[in-house]
Amino acid sequence: MIDEKWMKRYDIIKHGMKYGVSYACREHQISRTIYYRWLKRFEASGIDGLRDVKKSVIPRNKASKQLEKEVLIYVKHYPKYGPRSIAWQLEDEGIIVSGSGVYNIMKRHDLTTKEKRIVYGKRHSKENESAKFHNKHLKINDIAPGEVWICWTNDLGITPSLGQLYKYMILDVKSGFACARIYNNRNTECALGILQEIAIPMAIALDYYPKIIFTQRAREYNSGRDYGNHKYVEIVAKMGAKHIVLNETIKEYQEIMNDFSSRVQKEINTVLFSENIDLLELRRIVKKYLVNYNFHLSSVHGEENKTPYEILKGEMSEDVVLPLWAYITP
Repeated sequence: MIDEKWMKRYDIIKHGMKYGVSYACREHQISRTIYYRWLKRFEASGIDGLRDVKKSVIPRNKASKQLEKEVLIYVKHYPKYGPRSIAWQLEDEGIIVSGSGVYNIMKRHDLTTKEKRIVYGKRHSKENESAKFHNKHLKINDIAPGEVWICWTNDLGITPSLGQLYKYMILDVKSGFACARIYNNRNTECALGILQEIAIPMAIALDYYPKIIFTQRAREYNSGRDYGNHKYVEIVAKMGAKHIVLNETIKEYQEIMNDFSSRVQKEINTVLFSENIDLLELRRIVKKYLVNYNFHLSSVHGEENKTPYEILKGEMSEDVVLPLWAYITP
């Protein structure tokens, strides 16, 4: 027998198939992660896959304090979500609570309006808590295309004609869609250059907005202190994303970074130390490779036989008009 909750999830999945995942998630106030988890379960097991997932229900004697803590954490990170949406988020983590239960907790803390929750979230947001919260969602299989980016820099060494060079890269973890640019300085201005001139226009065109942006612990991305102010971190916050310093022990992410970096490196190695190469030509070589990588090569860690672009644009039935940088080969 199919209960009302299952049918609601099924209706949301159909809504996403018809009108697009982004629209369905906004309309029903759920995250893309939740949508894709439901979709994966539905594709694997049909309607039965939309049953409640009971992984680790909080014991009754611990329910009050622990449940309240979990609800408040989600309120901080999803202040625009109402009680029912928060309950769905918790349910997917194996914590079963009703929408009315979430509402009662919100009411105790005077958080029943969206405006109050937004203020509460800003007042209580701290980098270390953000990192702890998002550690639950780091595995590639558990995230949706466009949700998690990695930004980092490689030192290319000193070249004969251009001096010291650096390779800046931004990569979407799920799809592998990426951009890269060579600079002759290592600073925040360069890091913001590739972010604001290339990555963000691409995200806007595809209607994908990252929830998490990982960076190295490096001076161009952060202050090196947990609570220090930094221009890059401020820009990421204005995007509505969480900035987290990448933990080098996350091997899955390191492998992706190393693979992409080495691919770009192979393209420029033959000319990098030439005495007559200029920066513009070096950038053209990188750009030409990226067009091939993003639009013609199968993703090395995504869906089989799909390019990074095909994975990223996902459910969109029509080709998207991207910024010219993305696909014009010099």
